[in-house]
Amino acid sequence: MHDVDVIWELPEETVTNNIRKSISLKVSPDELDVKNILESLAKRLREEYEKFGVKVNVLSETHSVTIEFLNSSHEFTIDVVPAVPITEKNEFGLPLYIVPEIIKDSHRVRKDKYSSKEPIIWIKTDPEGYIEEASKANEENQSFRKSVKFLKGWRRKSKEGEDNFKLKSFHIEQYVLHFLRENHQKNTWEVVTTFFDEVEQIISSPQIPDRANDTIFIDAYISELTEEETRLILTNAQLATNLLNKIEQAQSESEVKEYLQEISLIQKTNKNTIYPITKDHAPTKPWYSGDFR
Repeated sequence: MHDVDVIWELPEETVTNNIRKSISLKVSPDELDVKNILESLAKRLREEYEKFGVKVNVLSETHSVTIEFLNSSHEFTIDVVPAVPITEKNEFGLPLYIVPEIIKDSHRVRKDKYSSKEPIIWIKTDPEGYIEEASKANEENQSFRKSVKFLKGWRRKSKEGEDNFKLKSFHIEQYVLHFLRENHQKNTWEVVTTFFDEVEQIISSPQIPDRANDTIFIDAYISELTEEETRLILTNAQLATNLLNKIEQAQSESEVKEYLQEISLIQKTNKNTIYPITKDHAPTKPWYSGDFR
């Protein structure tokens, strides 16, 4: 199951004073009533998808709307989570938001919480800050985008038919961002190889503070990984390292492509953009060319 979260800012006319006051309190889902608003959103989404002939199942919960795509070759869901802007701003002058805490949970855990009627609190988040931060990181070094793209492709490859691969996409992106902040001259090859070299340390304990609240960590989920789940991440990282080492000895561009395709599910466009990972190359290997650094 592939899950994507989308934050939906509640229309201003729906954000009543009662909602704003209740948001900071731990209340039951029934007492903080955004359910009617989300039911209206779910109805509109069903109608719009139907217009375009897309088969979906739209489920309205107390604190989110789930869109399940039924005609996809892979199970895929989008969770639309309501958000309320607050007066506090980040360093870019952009507003922070408050969202239901279930945004931190997996799709399965959210279902369990809804079923149990467990109280759901609202927490601060800074989605626009993360977007701005990533944009600036890529302006400073395009290895950011290329590295993230490749490593997320490795994650997708690792998750094929394997539900126990729990490393999160956002965790990978934040690792790369923080790594390049301290090593801003590194190229894509160096970022990727360092990630695989350091993955055991990366998943050893939570290390990356949340932008909106530095007392919590965006990688806190790794504390809940089982031994089997941890071992799977480490095993796949080692397999990727072994294949990257083979690239060092490759004698043709076709060999490089073959090894990279074994590591990562990356979009196939042309040879200069599919494989943005390869390092600076020796002149004795003229088949290394284009946008590979």
